[in-house]
Amino acid sequence: MTALETTQTVLLTRLDDGTIIITGTPIALEIVVARHNAGDTPDEIKRGFPSLDPADIYFVIAYYLSHRDEVDAYIQRQQERSQRVRQWLESGESYRAQMADLRERMNAFRDAEEIKQTSLNS
Repeated sequence: MTALETTQTVLLTRLDDGTIIITGTPIALEIVVARHNAGDTPDEIKRGFPSLDPADIYFVIAYYLSHRDEVDAYIQRQQERSQRVRQWLESGESYRAQMADLRERMNAFRDAEEIKQTSLNS
């Protein structure tokens, strides 16, 4: 007779920066929770993240439902942290210069595509 395992290992890992990921993947806890809260089924989440094992998806959802307040507080902190980092990045002169360069290159590409389409239609 085989004995049933009565304990499970938590399949979550906290990185040095505080981000919690699903162990063995680069996928953050909040990604799966957001998809679940948006109404996605575990199968739909699996289609979006084929590297996730279905059991891991169910585990994350079960963990979230059992620890909703703590996970929601963690997600709120992550969102606030992300917003601070974004504001810091966007306030830098190099960011503004890079964005201006990107816009210029995108406009040049669009102009070149329009010229190409015009010559093909002629």
